[in-house]
Amino acid sequence: MNRDVIVTGSSAGGITALRIVLSKLPVDLPAIIIVVQHLARESPKVLPDILSRSGPLKAAFVEDGEMPSQGRIYVAPPDRHVIIQSSGKLTLSRGPKENRVRPSVDPTFRSAALAFGARTIGIVLSGYLDDGTAGLRAVELCGGTCLVQDPNDAEAPSMPVSALQAVKARIVPLRDMASVLTSLVASKKNTTLPSDEKSRAAIKHEVEIAAGDPISLEIAPLIGKPSALTCPDCHGALFQVDTDQLLQRYRCHTGHAFTAVNLLEALHESAENSIWASVRAMQEKAILLDHIANHTDQRNISSLTTAAHEAKAAADRLRMIAQQHERTRLSFAECDDTSRGQH
Repeated sequence: MNRDVIVTGSSAGGITALRIVLSKLPVDLPAIIIVVQHLARESPKVLPDILSRSGPLKAAFVEDGEMPSQGRIYVAPPDRHVIIQSSGKLTLSRGPKENRVRPSVDPTFRSAALAFGARTIGIVLSGYLDDGTAGLRAVELCGGTCLVQDPNDAEAPSMPVSALQAVKARIVPLRDMASVLTSLVASKKNTTLPSDEKSRAAIKHEVEIAAGDPISLEIAPLIGKPSALTCPDCHGALFQVDTDQLLQRYRCHTGHAFTAVNLLEALHESAENSIWASVRAMQEKAILLDHIANHTDQRNISSLTTAAHEAKAAADRLRMIAQQHERTRLSFAECDDTSRGQH
């Protein structure tokens, strides 16, 4: 069986990594390449042009329903997941965000694993946090080949480090990635699809969610065990996904999905916004109390002024809490730096 479907996932530092890899691929590479790079909804639509100029292969955004051809690069457009159908067709979806992003590479990895099995080569490149890890697990479970950029030469090593903790993947320095891919595409792989029907059914279910299929209230508990947490995106109940013990994940009954790390980051942002909203409210309370005190009779000035001072003091205390909260976030982010020397 030929390995002729390459799917890459990347975020921060990913465009630089992609340009290096694509610059060294041969023009006659007999493989389909699908690129999922985190892009904001308002991003200029220039990534295909950048990638086309980087090497001999032409790149374009995925068009909904197209059948891909070998020797071409298909790029996930902003705000769309790329789902591969069993027929091989590429479809676009505005299904629920995964790990707070759309496009996320996890749905593409999963759908490629189901559609192509051992023909799939999944690659995790530079990026923050851990998008791609769960999807690369699906590639592994369906008999595909897993490659991960060496974290030591990644601009943002979190995604590679996370993938290596959960997947038996080959670590490849960026300078060697193109030659490794060329060799893998040229070789045969005699791996059959796994007999674990439960895993395949779970992967299929998650692909359907990413494609935008609704989750019935009866099916929702099958996602996993109910948790005490709520979804930062829609505030629905979160279920802890229990189909894969190697990666702690959560999904709500509307479909939003998070790894534990991404959920923590989302909750941090939510808490930060709430604290600063409280700072604003207390400051406005103090301003209004001062204003009322300046326009009332003398008998009430003392109590109003006292209340204004208390509101200002409360705002100052909340500001200190916000700053302490941000320091915990910075400490967590430092994991990106310390993780470089672990692999």
